[in-house]
Amino acid sequence: MKTEEINLILDIVIIIVGLYLAFIKSYFKEKGKNLATLEDIGKITNKVEEVKHDFYTKIEITKKDLELTYYKISQLHNKRLKLIAKLYKKLVILDSAMREMTKLVKTVTLDNEIDSRNEKERIEQGKVSYEDFSLFYLTHRIFFPQKTCELIDKIKKDYLDSFWYYSRGKQYETESPETTFKLAEAASDKIRKEIYTILENIEKEFRNIISVTNE
Repeated sequence: MKTEEINLILDIVIIIVGLYLAFIKSYFKEKGKNLATLEDIGKITNKVEEVKHDFYTKIEITKKDLELTYYKISQLHNKRLKLIAKLYKKLVILDSAMREMTKLVKTVTLDNEIDSRNEKERIEQGKVSYEDFSLFYLTHRIFFPQKTCELIDKIKKDYLDSFWYYSRGKQYETESPETTFKLAEAASDKIRKEIYTILENIEKEFRNIISVTNE
């Protein structure tokens, strides 16, 4: 709710209460002709003024509290908008690097040295992208709702698992060619099936946080 809207509501409440108090005052004045003395009316009038003063004081305090709350919420929302924009960009870069790395069919030059260098570069890009995304997320995790964090934690773990599945045999040559291929295949399937679904859910969560609706 905007400050102008809050002020309008408070002004309307004040007017309604003022009219009500004026009516009570007028009523007792009229009744006082037959039932109350001038002294009674004076006491009632003073009491009404005290109530009005107390009410206006409380209204001002509430108004300031609402304005402060709105300011804090607005600042947090603006902070989240900037963080989501940066985090989502890093997530897209990471996903792109991991997809490129885990593709089972790649363009080759038939030059083993060049092809090997290209493969190492793809693996390095996947590693760098993961570390960049992970560090930014962990240092700003506190700004996101728990449900969103659970999704990001899940996709972060799956990206890491996929990276190790693919790179273990490629980098260190500790597995047989058959095992290396099966690990690479598992990494590719995880990226293109499991992670894709989680990524869609994260995008939905981000849209909810920044109040983006489907038009």
